[in-house]
Amino acid sequence: MSVTPLEIGDRRDQIAANLRWIRRQDERDSYADYRSAIQYVKAFLGLKHLFNYVRDNSDKLGSNTVMDLGCGVAYGIGSLASSSFGQGLDLRAITAKRKTAIGSNFDFSRVYITSVERLDGVSDNSIAAMLSFYGALSYTADPQQAVVSVDRTLVCGGVFSPICKCEFYI
Repeated sequence: MSVTPLEIGDRRDQIAANLRWIRRQDERDSYADYRSAIQYVKAFLGLKHLFNYVRDNSDKLGSNTVMDLGCGVAYGIGSLASSSFGQGLDLRAITAKRKTAIGSNFDFSRVYITSVERLDGVSDNSIAAMLSFYGALSYTADPQQAVVSVDRTLVCGGVFSPICKCEFYI
């Protein structure tokens, strides 16, 4: 199998350039595995309203599951789960890599180890809301497939709320 070289403007060249840019940002910015519930609330403007939407419409949506996509060590979603914000919601998380610190921050049985491109183990039409706080979408090599996977897992009327360093994908 031969691989053709990347040409300027080629889709793969654009993706490679975007990934290089993201890595430079990561080197410059400090990576944060431990984001608190307060940081989530401040970053996701309207998080309270989103969670209320899921709670108030769980019968219509057929789900009360909120997923943190790219959870790091699950500190943020764990903080939300133990606060009043998480009451009445089925909070879950996705990470690409098993990290021992996850178990001390969140119930590990509620964590999926999978890539954003595949979302293995996450059932179709099962998620009412998906959050991503500088998570998986910032690092995917295939943003189109990632969005397809997110769409596959969201229920009709479900909400995807990403904060990412990937404005050029959307």
